[in-house]
Amino acid sequence: MDNNDRKITVIDENGVEKEFLILFTYHSEEFEKDYVIFYEENNVEELYACSYKEESNQLENIESDEEYDELEKVIEEFQKTQEN
Repeated sequence: MDNNDRKITVIDENGVEKEFLILFTYHSEEFEKDYVIFYEENNVEELYACSYKEESNQLENIESDEEYDELEKVIEEFQKTQEN
């Protein structure tokens, strides 16, 4: 997969477009949602996560602390697999 396949464009509340790279996607059985974890190309230390609906191509904010907790665990597991 090249970087063009992993790019996502996000439009902020001011209408400004920013490009990010997708680190990975994840489906939560518990919340019955799909999530995308992404970062700015020059700043892999700061990750962003949103839920998304593929059919509408829309990102949505994380709604609960429980979702954040699950995503934090998933990201930690992903990072562990990348270290090996």
